[in-house]
Order: sequence, then C-alpha cells, then structure tokens
Amino acid sequence: GTTSVSYLIVGLFNGLGVGVNVICSNLLGAAKHKELRKSMHTAIPVSVICGVCVGVFGICVAGWVLRLMDTPPEVYDLAKLYMQIYFMGVPAVIINSFGAAILRSHGDTKRPMYIMMISGILNVILNLVLVIGFRRSVDGVAIATAISQLLTAVLILRILFDPRDQYKMSVKELHIDKKILLDMFPAAWAVWCLVSRMWCSNLRLTALRMRRYWRESQWLQTLPA
Repeated sequence: GTTSVSYLIVGLFNGLGVGVNVICSNLLGAAKHKELRKSMHTAIPVSVICGVCVGVFGICVAGWVLRLMDTPPEVYDLAKLYMQIYFMGVPAVIINSFGAAILRSHGDTKRPMYIMMISGILNVILNLVLVIGFRRSVDGVAIATAISQLLTAVLILRILFDPRDQYKMSVKELHIDKKILLDMFPAAWAVWCLVSRMWCSNLRLTALRMRRYWRESQWLQTLPA
C-alpha cells in the first residue's frame, strides 16, 4: 500500500523529468546551446522545489491516506512511519530524476545507470546493517532507501556542476524560466496518464488484499488454542 501511494505522488512529478529530457534533446539537436543551458538551469531549481513540496505533502497526508486505504490497525503505525521517512528522501528522488534526464538528453546514458547500480548496492548493504545489525524495523528500510537516493542525487549533481565535465553548470545561472517550465508539461502528460491508471489498479488490489488479510486475522483469533 505504501509503495502504491509513493509511486503515484513521485511518479507524477517524475513525469516532468521526461519533459526535461524531451526539451534538452530537441534543443541539443537544433544546436540551440543558449536555450539548452537555460533549460538545464531551470530544471534543477524546479526539481528542488517540487521535491520539497512533495516531501512535505507526503509527510502530512501519510496517515490520512493509510486510513483511506483501510490499513489494518496493527500495521498502521509502522506503515505511517515508513511513508514519512520515505518522503523525507523524496527531494533527492526528484532531483535525481531531473538530473539524470539532462544526462540522458546528451546521450550520457551509462553514468546514470552506473550511479543507480551503486545506489542499489548501497541500499541492500544499509538494509542488512540497519535491519539485521541494529535490529531496526521498517524505519531501517526507509532510512536505507532515503540515504541511497541522497547519494544518487549528490553524484548526479556533481557531474552536472563539475567544471571539467561537458555540462559545466553554474549555481549563479540557476533560475526558473517560465516558458521552459510550461514546455515541460505536454511531454509529461502521457507519463501522468499512465502512472495514474496503473496506480488506480494497484490501489484497488492493495485495498482488497488488506481487507482480506484483516478478515483472516480476525477469523484466526476466534479459533480455539
């Protein structure tokens, strides 16, 4: 259930990452390098703002969403804790999506893949350390995910702002160009439609599984010892 909710909220904003990829690819192909730099320097602050807004929103509505999904009382507190910690790391997830879109638009597809592999390995190691080593519960799993996503975002940004690399982005040039921002939405629309349809189906199945689990647990409690 928590995965379905986080997938919807983050997926909607990751759709803008697709828009970044489309815009940067078109401008690069047209050799419009000035507009390309504007697009790149618009994408990063947009990703930061979106990430912070989504993170705060997710933390605030986590309990309400879980109640809406009829989450069984015995797992409600753990599910809420997991979602709240997960959404603390959402800014890094969205920054990573936008940053990786810039890299891929330039044909740089290997480094984002390598970074994701490193992040995945770190996530597994941290899960083992926190859950098995430190005896943590779902909070350990959520913390491991958040830390691995933070590492991914840091590595992506390091590539983009490295003066020795081809991108050579500058903090001084960061700003939001309204026209470029609006141009991101058409390309993101198809992603939003797909994510919403998949989420609705998953949410319906998750709710049914939760109700069935709750009925079976109540039935088992009525059996003689």
